[in-house]
Amino acid sequence: MPSAASNLTRVLARDGATVDEATGSVADSLADKLAGVFNIPAADIDAGLPMSSYCADSLVAVELKNWLWSTAKSKVSIFEILQASSLEAFDSLAAGRSEFLMKVAKQIHI
Repeated sequence: MPSAASNLTRVLARDGATVDEATGSVADSLADKLAGVFNIPAADIDAGLPMSSYCADSLVAVELKNWLWSTAKSKVSIFEILQASSLEAFDSLAAGRSEFLMKVAKQIHI
């Protein structure tokens, strides 16, 4: 079974991936990543809560920032990670910033 991170890369790199598909894939992958970082079940990650509710600090934010770049080619700042109003809002931000999706969007508008 492929990991959530490899699935994320696959979904984002696929031609024709939608923002909704990307956001869902980011949400699943981020929940798995946070579950691993905080050693809790992924099912216990609530997308309606902010990152701060899991006691995420700048070290966690740096890890997530680097992970998002390596898996999703998504550039987000540490501040954006720590200050997002919810994980759901952050999922949308990260998906929207993915260079994979930006490439698809540019092809559509050309």
